[in-house]
Amino acid sequence: MQLQVFLRDLKSVLLLNYKQIIISLVIAFFSFPRYYLDYSSGGDGSLPWVFNYFANGHFSLGRHTLFPHGPLAFFLYPLPVRNNLIVCSVVTFICSFLLSMNLFRIYKLLKPENLVLVTLISLLLHSVMEIQLLLIGLVLSQLLLFHLTNRKIYLGLALFFCVFNLFIKTYGGVISILLVAGESLYLITVRKNFKLAAFNLVGLIFFFLGFWLCLYCTFDGALTFLRGQLELSSDNSEAVGLYAPMNWWLIGICWLGLLLIPFTSGNTLIRHISLLMLLPFFAAWKHAMARADEAHVPGFLNVLLFFSLFIWLIQPENRLRTLLLCLIPIGAFMLNMTGSNYSEQKIALFKPGNLYRVMTDYDKLCDEKNAESNFRISSKVLPDTLLKLIGKHTVDIYPWNYSIIAANHFNWIPRPVIDSYAAYTSWLDAQDAQHIRSTEAPQFMIWEISRGVFERLDNLLSIDSRYLMNDEPVYIIDFFSNYAFRYKNKDYVVFEKRKTPLNYITTHFAPEKKKLNAWTKLPEFSPGCVGRAKLKIKKSFLGVLKSALYKGEGFFLEYELENGKFGQLRIVPKNAEQGIWLSPFIVNPATNQKEPRIKRFKIRCLDEKMIEPYYTLSFDRFDFKVPDLQDYFFGKNEEPVKGSLPDIQRTFHFNSSKIDSVPVDAPWMESDELTHIPAAGKTGQIAYSLKPGGYSGHYSFLIDKSDLPEKYHYIKVTVSAFIKAISHSQSLFVISQTQPPPKALWLSQNLGDLITLEGAWNRVSFSQKIDIKDIREDESLNILF
Repeated sequence: MQLQVFLRDLKSVLLLNYKQIIISLVIAFFSFPRYYLDYSSGGDGSLPWVFNYFANGHFSLGRHTLFPHGPLAFFLYPLPVRNNLIVCSVVTFICSFLLSMNLFRIYKLLKPENLVLVTLISLLLHSVMEIQLLLIGLVLSQLLLFHLTNRKIYLGLALFFCVFNLFIKTYGGVISILLVAGESLYLITVRKNFKLAAFNLVGLIFFFLGFWLCLYCTFDGALTFLRGQLELSSDNSEAVGLYAPMNWWLIGICWLGLLLIPFTSGNTLIRHISLLMLLPFFAAWKHAMARADEAHVPGFLNVLLFFSLFIWLIQPENRLRTLLLCLIPIGAFMLNMTGSNYSEQKIALFKPGNLYRVMTDYDKLCDEKNAESNFRISSKVLPDTLLKLIGKHTVDIYPWNYSIIAANHFNWIPRPVIDSYAAYTSWLDAQDAQHIRSTEAPQFMIWEISRGVFERLDNLLSIDSRYLMNDEPVYIIDFFSNYAFRYKNKDYVVFEKRKTPLNYITTHFAPEKKKLNAWTKLPEFSPGCVGRAKLKIKKSFLGVLKSALYKGEGFFLEYELENGKFGQLRIVPKNAEQGIWLSPFIVNPATNQKEPRIKRFKIRCLDEKMIEPYYTLSFDRFDFKVPDLQDYFFGKNEEPVKGSLPDIQRTFHFNSSKIDSVPVDAPWMESDELTHIPAAGKTGQIAYSLKPGGYSGHYSFLIDKSDLPEKYHYIKVTVSAFIKAISHSQSLFVISQTQPPPKALWLSQNLGDLITLEGAWNRVSFSQKIDIKDIREDESLNILF
């Protein structure tokens, strides 16, 4: 009897809503997001393999992983392994369908049915949505349905999608949780309903523990995961921040436009949704600006579009005024993006081929993409000598290129923070250190020391010109205490777990006050000791305010070597409190030649008004009781020899959404106007001096577009160089084809904009993009300074 009642009710619901159901299914099919379904080498390139490897029968390995991506991150980057792609496709399709259905329900509760308008809004929403924004949309729409109907089922579904999003990636989880927090605050302050607010908290805990138990069959590690997400979502801009030019007038107009929307509308529901989005807006802004690159900044624009379309949906009258008001923040932010040289964001309303191929040509698609991935990582197959050494023992990779594991089918034991650059708080650092000391640590550690130009300037540099030894100050000392040097070539250094740790004696020097941007002599540390500087940098009131509302400043350590050469490294203040590695100072572990020590150093901030003029400095000495750590850690046992500058790397990157590197055989053609000078204070023995109006020489080569696969849309030229110039220098890096206007191609980067230290050598890295369609095949492409 109950089954008959259920079937009768189901039939009536289907008949009543069949149009909305059909339209929602069609939208879900035609708006299905594009999956790239392959992976490559490098830090970001190998992450899809990592997340799909965990999901492919290795979830237990990810239980203690602390990273901005959660244990279900394979939903962002599905690969055709086992059922991962099928599961992601089905779940994404269902989420897309449910979001469209929610939009139809919301609109029907507010006003007479308008299928055309809701269909248009749903299509526009789907055009910018991947799985995380879909889930954010589901959380918001469920909260609105609860607000309109007071049915707890909608609130419960919002909590479910919120936790699901957290398990995919911290970014989407935080925004979803902030939406629920906003609704809870409304329940407490306006409706005085403390029970429902408590229901939200209990529901979040219930669903979180339920997800965790389903994944791992235990509650162990759940609290550590939550603590890790809190650490990872704290302000990390000083660790990863890039500093693109910003038009603060446009940014001010953007935020003013957002704040005006609830006050210029008499609709209480619009005010409600505006207040719900206030904290999520700020979180999306902080996330976008922390890195401030073309991969993160468009995320804030997508949230703006998402919010504006919801406002448009629920506005009962003056729809044109509301739409124009929403265009103010969107337009202002897009103009700022244009002025900051961000790439264009292509939006497609109809993408029927994305899901169609998965449904109809699955086996062939899997074979193609797996073959492409294997080809991309084929260069990471290790030599037989190294494979025999490691055998079937457990392995981990440092700092982040896990395509080495995939290419060689190693027995992988990951550390908690799987990429070194993400351990930017002392707590995260301590988790890796605890792991490396434990019996769970792998038998072998493979350090990759020769990475692509996108990921390095020198062999032991981390991202953004940070020194790899400073990414995890506590971990790195414990690593060398527990692992011994076994093997190296030009690409890798291999360490093996010691049977007993190598003991060391720690000596703490008394702290003292030092002036910012003033030279400090490095104490003499014996060859058998590690010497580190511990810094405590205090922000000014303006610095605290700027860090809270936007992001922190960039901090640099500038140093002079005992051979008279200079350099600079970026430092992270939170990690600098644990210690900055200064001795022995290794930049090229692949060679056997010993390297010169740092003689003196100073600390510099990009904007000194943001910090106090003095900082606290102390030194730590770790005495390992061995003759020479350069030899003991990296096998460097030969006296240094003088040489010339290394060869210029000739690698160009043909780009779609993934990066493929293609070596360029064109020789470097020097200009007659080029002057060779002694490079005092610069890595290497010679430098080039440019005359006013002169040029450096150039690469010149033709590009045959027919040799490029159709998916390649542009070439990305990335330059890493040492430059000495004044801050208002008019020197340029240029990419050009000199055919007559209006077809002339001329892209330039002013080197003066990159100078942070006048009168000294600055290590800089920058990129320029060239759209394939802008390049002529019958004209040489020239690259020069």
